[in-house]
Amino acid sequence: ARGFNEKIQWVNSIAEGERIARQEKKPMLLLIHNTACHQCTKLKSAFTTSNYADEIEQYSSKFVMINLQNEEEPSDLKYQPDGEYIPRMLFMDSEGQVQTKVNNTQGSRGFAFFYYRGEDVLREMKRAARVLSLEDSQQSLSPGTTNSEQAAPIIASAMKTGTSSHLKQEL
Repeated sequence: ARGFNEKIQWVNSIAEGERIARQEKKPMLLLIHNTACHQCTKLKSAFTTSNYADEIEQYSSKFVMINLQNEEEPSDLKYQPDGEYIPRMLFMDSEGQVQTKVNNTQGSRGFAFFYYRGEDVLREMKRAARVLSLEDSQQSLSPGTTNSEQAAPIIASAMKTGTSSHLKQEL
C-alpha cells in the first residue's frame, strides 16, 4: 500500500494491473507518486485519514488499483497526458487505455491529473466508475448492432404504453 491505505488492494506494476483488469473487466486507477514529495504526502492522507478515506476505500473495489512510486514511474508518454509531475492519478479502461476525459475537474489549471484532496479523489473515482462502466456496456452490444438499434424497441414500447418517464432508466 506504500502508505496509501492498507485496506485497499493495490498492485505495484502496470502489467499486473492490466492483466487483472482484463480478466475481471474492471477499469484501473493508476497512482504515480514519490516518497520524497510533499504533495504526495498530502495525497496519502486523502486515502487514509481524510473524511473521504472510508468511501475512497469502498470505491476502490470497483477498480484495479495500481500504485507506482519513485523509479517505477513509467516513461511512456501516454502516462503523462499533460506533463511529468507528481503525484498523478490516471484512470484507464480494462484494456489499458488512459481516459484523459476523467481528470481532476476541480484541480489546478494545467495539471489535470494532480490530486491531493480526498473530495477530489472520491468525486473522480465515482465519475470514472460511471463513465467507464457505460463505455463497457456500449462495447458489449450484439455484433453489428448499434445503440440506436438496441434502443428502438424500448422507445417504441414506452411511446405505445405512455411510460416515457421510465425511458431513461431503461436506456
